[in-house]
Amino acid sequence: MKEYLPLAFVNSILGALILYILREEPIQALFFSMLVAIVNFLYVIRLDMLKNHRQVLDSIDAKSTEILHAIGVRKEVYEDESMRSILQDIISNYCNIKAKSQRPIYFKQLIKTLQSCSAVISDLAKGKLVFEKEEERISVLIPAMREAERTLKAVSHIHINWWFSGLGNKYLEENRLAVERGLKVERIFVLGDRKSKEEPQDFKDYLDLIKKQLDFGVIVYVARASDVSKEIRRNFLILDDQFVTKPDFNREGTNQGGMISSDPSVVSGAIDDWECIRVVSQPIEDSKSLDEMVQQITVSQDQR
Repeated sequence: MKEYLPLAFVNSILGALILYILREEPIQALFFSMLVAIVNFLYVIRLDMLKNHRQVLDSIDAKSTEILHAIGVRKEVYEDESMRSILQDIISNYCNIKAKSQRPIYFKQLIKTLQSCSAVISDLAKGKLVFEKEEERISVLIPAMREAERTLKAVSHIHINWWFSGLGNKYLEENRLAVERGLKVERIFVLGDRKSKEEPQDFKDYLDLIKKQLDFGVIVYVARASDVSKEIRRNFLILDDQFVTKPDFNREGTNQGGMISSDPSVVSGAIDDWECIRVVSQPIEDSKSLDEMVQQITVSQDQR
């Protein structure tokens, strides 16, 4: 409090000077002086309280930072309000579940859940998103497609029924919009290695699909499956040579989710695979060249 006394002394001098100028009566002067003294006293106490409060806060902040570092949490993470709320909820729930010692199965499940969450966050830190459902993958992919600025390169080695599903139609529309925005959209269709109800031998559905994409302005290539190595014969999409997404299909053609990655090694590998497939594919410029290519694939299938 001592550092504030000079300020109080100055205020007292100012009060006395005012009284002298006004030439007040002694009683009035005494009353005014007492009032000034009380105000000064309260003001000094207030300043001292603020200083002490700041010192306490600084001490708490320093101690909190020390504790956060001790448990591996950086200060900037805890200062994020949403992150702080999540951490507080996790810690609170952890303590509540652990306190129920008569129910150890809950605590075991808690640890298992936290480990799973940690694995997901680790993937995110590496630029990898993993999805168990196709709806989730598409819901993340479409905004990413809308943010793309230059190129969209894709390989389609997919059951034709997916393209005519709700998600397939939604994805197809985003391709059209991408072309309208000025993106260079290139797609390689790998055909000719399935004989199933989902992919008829006459390729009629594929013909309609490819013609529709040609009308959109998509640059289309068609490759024989027999010309493409099995190791790279899969579906994937590359955005701006920075992001890769790969859907996951089972043998029956049912989608089981997939992944999106910005890992440089994954992206580089996908670009290499795309170029390898493009080298053995044939560009499709119009319906005539498409019909000729499909005829070649059909004849090749019949000869096997």
